[in-house]
Amino acid sequence: MLTVAAVATWSVRGRAMPAPHVQMTLLGAGFIGLLGFAMSLITCLGRTPSGFFLVHLVITVGAMALAALVLVAGLTRPRHLSASMVWGLALLGCALLKLLMFDLAYMGAMTRAMTCVVAGLVLLAAGTTYARTYALASKEAKQPKASSDPHQERHV
Repeated sequence: MLTVAAVATWSVRGRAMPAPHVQMTLLGAGFIGLLGFAMSLITCLGRTPSGFFLVHLVITVGAMALAALVLVAGLTRPRHLSASMVWGLALLGCALLKLLMFDLAYMGAMTRAMTCVVAGLVLLAAGTTYARTYALASKEAKQPKASSDPHQERHV
């Protein structure tokens, strides 16, 4: 699964594809990579009761981190902004729904607390990074672009 994710990511680099297709491919590749990592953890730790909950913690936090990555990547690539917002917020919503519906309902008290704290820290870091990137992008958009010809007049 990790190989599939790496090949899918490599396959979209430098290709002239519509932005939603690129975003969907990259999001799918990231999610497949996350599931491959989770399956590896299940193989190693799944026989213990705490290992099962640890795997779910990794899936929830990893999905939130992937959603944050998609959202921030959309700000740095204006062509992908709308598709990135849709896919990033959809994945973030799914991760929060999993946190609220499964993790808080079925996990033990310690794992539940750890999941909420780590998920909160990931969301805080994602929000801070998103705000900083958004501020830089809007500052760059407001600055007038310098023309390549110094003798050309500026018309207002």
